[in-house]
Amino acid sequence: YKARDGSIYAGTDTDIFRTTNGGTDWISLGGPGGTIFSLLVGSDDYVYAGTGQNAKVFRKERTINNWIDKGSLSGTGGGFVNALIEKNGVIYAGIQSNVAGAKVLKSIDSGNNWEDLKAVPNSVVESMLLAKDGSIYFATGGPAPNPQVFKSSNNGTTWVNTGFNVPGGARPFALIQTAEAIYVGQIGRAHV
Repeated sequence: YKARDGSIYAGTDTDIFRTTNGGTDWISLGGPGGTIFSLLVGSDDYVYAGTGQNAKVFRKERTINNWIDKGSLSGTGGGFVNALIEKNGVIYAGIQSNVAGAKVLKSIDSGNNWEDLKAVPNSVVESMLLAKDGSIYFATGGPAPNPQVFKSSNNGTTWVNTGFNVPGGARPFALIQTAEAIYVGQIGRAHV
């Protein structure tokens, strides 16, 4: 994950690391416990880590190594926080719940409380993107025949299927925007 200040953050099975010099040196920030699936450095200067530990989000101040458990986003069913993005101080999380399927949630108070946006049932949110025009996108994986891409132009109040069904059934691990298009990255391929 690349932060606004140019720092790069990387999560592993046990730790989160930060580099400020392009990867020459890495500093351990410790780990909240569990495999790190997503990272975000918020405009509130907190570092957020989405984990596979019961779909929990952990938060820490950038200069302090204590991680605070902000709770499970999936209820009691387990799961993974696959994506974290921020728009105007609001944090959005895309999760895979072992019981509830896909969820997109938002927090307006630095992760203390989360609202389920009821985006799409019976799927898995694999990746999210805050587009240059302010729209929020997320890509799903399964159980539909092919992964799909959804868009909200009103901060998650409503979602529309973009009609772009990702071919091949492989999970869409990345949504990336260039000046020309939005790309969906899968293992072994990319689509526009």
